[in-house]
Amino acid sequence: MTVSDGPHGVRRVADINNLIAASLPATCFPTASRMASTWDVDLIYAMGQALAEECIALKVDVVLGPGANMKRTPLGGRNFEYYSEDPYLAGQLAVGFIDGVQSKGVGTSLKHFATNNQEFQRLINSYDYGRSSDISRGIREAYLQGVVTPTTCMMNIRAHVPSWSRGC
Repeated sequence: MTVSDGPHGVRRVADINNLIAASLPATCFPTASRMASTWDVDLIYAMGQALAEECIALKVDVVLGPGANMKRTPLGGRNFEYYSEDPYLAGQLAVGFIDGVQSKGVGTSLKHFATNNQEFQRLINSYDYGRSSDISRGIREAYLQGVVTPTTCMMNIRAHVPSWSRGC
């Protein structure tokens, strides 16, 4: 199984044992934040299909994406990978992307689920989400709705629910 980083294009090297080699030519698709500004789920679905066709051409089985974090601070170095600061909208747009990619038989892997809001020392910082029920509620309301909808969609697709059931 070959996995490629995404979702703004297929990053694939010719020799999978040399991951720092130059990538094979591929389309650079618009960022999630750019696509979200259209509010057009059908357009994002079509982009997902186009990305899946490139995955097939480059022999990639799963694309890593979309990103599901919310844009809660302008300091987030990966904000371009996320659709919106609104969990409902982000979830619906992610579903469009997932449905589009998976309609062609290519898998998706949701990434950056929640509170991925900083780049500085991001690998060594931690946060105790359980220390306050108010914080936990805020996390659920602000972040997790944008994760639950596309995750449910991915599980339905894997269970062979027809792709016409878009919106999961």
